[in-house]
Amino acid sequence: VIDGDSVGTVLTINDTRSSAAVAGLTLQNGFSTLGGGLNLSSTSGTVVRNMLIIENVATDGGGVYATGTSKLLDVEIMDNHAVNGGGVYISSGSSEIINASIGGNIASGDGGGVYSDGGSTILTNAQIANNTAVNGGAIVSINRSFANLTNVTAVNNLASGLGYNLYTGSDAEIVSANSIFWGSSALGLYVETGGINLITHSIVEGGHLGTGNIDSDPLFVDANDFNFELSEFSPAIGAGDPSVSLANDLDGNLRPTPAGSNPDMGVFENSQPSQRPRALSVRDGLGSDIVWSNAESILSSNWDDFIDNGSLDYEYAIGTGSGSSSINSSDNYSLSFNGDSYVSMGDPESFELDDFTISFWFNSTYSAPAGDWIYVLGKQNSYHFELYGEGVLRFGFETPTGFYGLIDSDSGLND
Repeated sequence: VIDGDSVGTVLTINDTRSSAAVAGLTLQNGFSTLGGGLNLSSTSGTVVRNMLIIENVATDGGGVYATGTSKLLDVEIMDNHAVNGGGVYISSGSSEIINASIGGNIASGDGGGVYSDGGSTILTNAQIANNTAVNGGAIVSINRSFANLTNVTAVNNLASGLGYNLYTGSDAEIVSANSIFWGSSALGLYVETGGINLITHSIVEGGHLGTGNIDSDPLFVDANDFNFELSEFSPAIGAGDPSVSLANDLDGNLRPTPAGSNPDMGVFENSQPSQRPRALSVRDGLGSDIVWSNAESILSSNWDDFIDNGSLDYEYAIGTGSGSSSINSSDNYSLSFNGDSYVSMGDPESFELDDFTISFWFNSTYSAPAGDWIYVLGKQNSYHFELYGEGVLRFGFETPTGFYGLIDSDSGLND
């Protein structure tokens, strides 16, 4: 851990050869004009790996300020402050940021996460979340800058001005694939006249023209707790472009998973090849919920959320209904069937009571001489309830050997 004690840039690397590398450090509490935590000045291929750059302050680039060419691998750039580029300020040259978490940074000007000013910026497997700025809460690209984003998750970034997630200047360009831009309503992307945002195979809140783009909640595991892994119901699973697939995700998991499937959008790869099925509650298909009155003979259904092969509760409303309700009396509703009307629940040869749990109540006006009956529920000549002559409620059953038994109520149940 190197603590800058608020007296300057914590670490400066300049005019390096292509073989220069630094790794395994925590840079904190720096205070400078350019790069509070790390200043990469006119570098030539410098590699920065496995670094934590946290709680630094600068005019430009609170965490990192870079010119020349450099590569940042497996870095966390968190809780830094600047006027422009709260996390990272790239001034010129070419910088790659791979497998990075850039979060909680604040710019009192523009570019809460990354500010690209006149250079080439490549962001791969980068999680950019909870950053704040006036314009471009996550990323700003201006002054002929080119930014290439692959499997980036930009979520919950804020801007008091324009572009919660992306702000593209009039002479700049941002190209992105297999990414997620969410948590900012329709204010996430802003492009000045003449600027270019070419986004494909990505989730974009509010929508964006481009091949394979989706405007749908990515359904993270727990975005409130900074967990942007994809839940099994996420539409980002298997929705990425295989032609730009990476070898691994931010956690090192193979892409795509499983092998042979399409890659996921965002920084994390889910283990499923596609999202789990989703739908709404099973209903009678004739209204927003169970409607105890219809004249339809064919039922339709909608399904509730469930996991493959999991249990599912559902209900059907069948028949006609009547009844009344008031504050001073209990609800009184019924299903009624006239004469020989019935509801079939399947092939009698395959229907077993063990397959169902059925609850019902009834109020019948049926009355007939002894020896007559009407079925209420069940399978004929097997397990069933029937109303028998003179208002008797009867439960009947037939065993596999042909033995038939009856259980009758003690007395009539007319009305």
